[in-house]
Amino acid sequence: MKCMILTMFILITLDTAAQQEISGTVRDRKGDPVGYANIYIEKSYDGTTSDSAGFFTLQTDLTGRQLLVASLIGFERYAAVIVLNGHDTTLSLILWKKVGEEGMLFVRGGDSHETKTYMDGMLVQSPYFSKMPDVPTRGRFSPLLFSETFFSTGGYSAEFGGSLSSIIDLTTNGLETGDKTSVSLMTVGANASMARKWDNSSLAMTGMYCDNTLHHILFRPKVDWIKDSVLGDGVVIYRKKIGETGLLKSFCSYNYNSMQM
Repeated sequence: MKCMILTMFILITLDTAAQQEISGTVRDRKGDPVGYANIYIEKSYDGTTSDSAGFFTLQTDLTGRQLLVASLIGFERYAAVIVLNGHDTTLSLILWKKVGEEGMLFVRGGDSHETKTYMDGMLVQSPYFSKMPDVPTRGRFSPLLFSETFFSTGGYSAEFGGSLSSIIDLTTNGLETGDKTSVSLMTVGANASMARKWDNSSLAMTGMYCDNTLHHILFRPKVDWIKDSVLGDGVVIYRKKIGETGLLKSFCSYNYNSMQM
């Protein structure tokens, strides 16, 4: 009996000694901490999550060559082979943001905020709707509102000096060319517009309503929607000619966006 107890004690001691700790930080390419990233050893149950400051600690009793993986929505998957030999390991993991999957404008692999958007020479603070993970981001303004688009990745004048990567300068249309009305129907909503033209002025109005409920019923999405996305916007533009070359443009826009996933 004494021999059996001693044997069990030795086995428990050896098992505890085999435990080793993998710790470190998770950051993006700019050095900012990445919180709540999943860190795990592939094909095992050993894993953890980084805290709000990017720190993580992982306990494992695996040995030899293992594949360490770190992942988080919005970032590219990180994978690296590590050798576990019974000693604690400290790592510094770098996650790269996925670029171009949100529908915004990315230049040189940078973030969307590094590209500034201007409308008739005025800075647009929020050119896109609010974003959600794995859901494309829509622009707030219809391309039909603009007659010219200027895009530059450098060498722009001082008036665009706040731009970090590039600028996109949009010029809205002039006076309407005539009276017109249009209505279009889609499986996800409807769009309508009208325009009226007078001698020295014009008025244009557009409206859009989009509800993805029916589309999600017919084509089951991978995203688990709690509340289907509903979008709505309306635009009113009044233009008046002033003098020989002057043109006054009054622009009013309303946006509505509701979703939950």
